[in-house]
Amino acid sequence: MAPEFVAWRDAVVASLSKREDVVGVAGLGSTAATGRADEYSDLDLFIMTAPGAEDRYRHLVDWMPDADDVVLHLVEWHGGGKVLFRDGRFIEWGVGTPEAVATWLAGEGKVLFDRGGAAEALAQAQRTPHPVNGMSEHDALATFLFLLHLGVARARRGEIASAGEVIRSEAVAALLRAARAGLEAEDNGVLDPIDVRRRVERAFPALAEGIAAAVAQDPEPAARALLAVAELQFGERIPAAAVAAISNRYAW
Repeated sequence: MAPEFVAWRDAVVASLSKREDVVGVAGLGSTAATGRADEYSDLDLFIMTAPGAEDRYRHLVDWMPDADDVVLHLVEWHGGGKVLFRDGRFIEWGVGTPEAVATWLAGEGKVLFDRGGAAEALAQAQRTPHPVNGMSEHDALATFLFLLHLGVARARRGEIASAGEVIRSEAVAALLRAARAGLEAEDNGVLDPIDVRRRVERAFPALAEGIAAAVAQDPEPAARALLAVAELQFGERIPAAAVAAISNRYAW
């Protein structure tokens, strides 16, 4: 645990709890599981408000301790916020009524302040299944192969930036979804239920090492290396005919 991180979190929650239009606050990730927090952890919050108060907590930062030290403030397209402080501390948050928060996706979380309804809203958000992360191993591997194909096609066309994103990010995420599909729920507590890339080094060390080495390369060599990593990880469960079609298409 990082005591300074916990003190900072508690100061933010205390400030919010003094405002009558804030009905609850929940911490997510290491903001909830502070035993995992370290000097690089950011505060990640759901701020639950009375109806009509949402914009105040998006567009203003006067509710934050040390608000005068904010050097960067962003309101994201989906209504969440991010703030960077002069000393490098970082807060990101979502804001909505408890009824709205109940419809969101949430992983690891803990209610830190509740005037009523916050605990139920967080619990419902945690029960909401992720629309992609729950796919079967077969579907995740198929998605991985389609993305490799797409990424290499773009690289051959000269769209290097797009190809790199598809191969190094989207295809890697699909490969990791396939890896975690075989885990029982009680076995994958180390993994982030929302972002499949988080903490894979602890859950799949050999796979993570192979992925890291692959994506350090240019897009097409990265794709070939990722395919080799997948074949090593999944063996005959990789559709051989699809692998052959991709390999023949690009003369690998």
